[in-house]
Amino acid sequence: MTEESKALTASTPEDRAVAEVRKRGAAEVAHRREIKELDKIIHGMSFGTVEGSSFSPQTRWQIAKYCEITGAEPMTQVDILGGKPYLNAAYWADNLINQERFHHYEQREIGAPAEEALRARVAELEEITGDLEGQEKAKIRLRMFDLMEEADLMAHDRAFWQARSTATSVVETTIWRFINQAPMDTIRAGKVTDINQYKVPVKECNWAGGMADEPGSKKDPVGDANPGTSARTRSLRRCATKAFSAWMGPYRERIEEAEKAIEAEFEIITTEMEEVRDSLPEPGGPQAVSSAQGEPEAVNPDDAQELPFEGVEAEPVENQPEPEKKKVEKKKKPLPPDDQSFDRNDARKALFATLRDAGVSEPNRKAWQKLHDLPESTSEWGKDEYGKAIAALMDPVIERVTGLCGAADLDLGDLSLKILNKDAPQYLKDWNTLDAHLQAEMAGSDL
Repeated sequence: MTEESKALTASTPEDRAVAEVRKRGAAEVAHRREIKELDKIIHGMSFGTVEGSSFSPQTRWQIAKYCEITGAEPMTQVDILGGKPYLNAAYWADNLINQERFHHYEQREIGAPAEEALRARVAELEEITGDLEGQEKAKIRLRMFDLMEEADLMAHDRAFWQARSTATSVVETTIWRFINQAPMDTIRAGKVTDINQYKVPVKECNWAGGMADEPGSKKDPVGDANPGTSARTRSLRRCATKAFSAWMGPYRERIEEAEKAIEAEFEIITTEMEEVRDSLPEPGGPQAVSSAQGEPEAVNPDDAQELPFEGVEAEPVENQPEPEKKKVEKKKKPLPPDDQSFDRNDARKALFATLRDAGVSEPNRKAWQKLHDLPESTSEWGKDEYGKAIAALMDPVIERVTGLCGAADLDLGDLSLKILNKDAPQYLKDWNTLDAHLQAEMAGSDL
């Protein structure tokens, strides 16, 4: 018997099970060590005016877990705003760099305050030109023209994105990326002289600030307190998701799950702290001590008695009425993210938007549902029924578009970038737009 055979013979199922447990244990130790190191970093950091050392150990631990899940660098990529962790623009920019087809991105401030500042500068230059002549005056006039043109463009673009009128900061983001059919190996080797033919821009916009001046709107304390930072981050995040949805979409969901988990944990920590405070004696009230196990600790039972002084007997406890125990209602722990993934309200909104885009009017909806063996009332629908309905509406268009792309040897992602300004169609209206474009192209060709 060879040495290898002896080793295999000696490796019993029990031995392999023990080895597997040890392996998992080592991974858990490494995981905890990483969290611990992150916790130390967060303890010594400053988040704006907030010192990491001022956070409770539980809060620091949760922020460390958040950084581990998202892969964020706490010192440069995480901001603490409104008492919660946020991934900043540096995080999204660093992750964009890792995308193979990413080239660069640009951000423009197009908010009303920025536009007003440009027009004010034009007025200042107008006063200066009064004392000038010749080339100097012409040079400043040209500068004034450029500033006015930029201000007009800001107003135009802000209207295009339908930005909130009271927003303090409005940021437009443009990500330049290579199309899917670009020869990346050749481009990286420097053998392509004109790479612009393979680049496309993807644009998005978001805004923040001034929410307090918007009647009837949801409050946005973080955006109001940090309008510029919030608008830049939100705009870049939305644009990154559009430009690289295959990666950014699922990854964004993972980040949102981590944020929900932290918010839930913060709520539990806060509840536990409230319960501890409720158990402590009131200032100036009767004191009692619990020392059943471990160190003695202060408690606040309803039957606490004044401590007896010398020569005075304390009234026997048995003669006292049975106290009514104070009940502390604990908040229920939120369900895990997987159990919260189906939002009935969102599914209903998506269904009716898709019905509209499919041309199924409200009077015909019941008949359409009956044709597809769906319950008459959507109140009886679950995740499967909504999925079946959306598939019935979208699948025929999806099959036609993908078939036409195949026949014309077109890349669906590149066509989407060109027509929709995003790297993949998402809604039925997107697929309808591509379908109409392809039908028109096919009708105008010799095919």
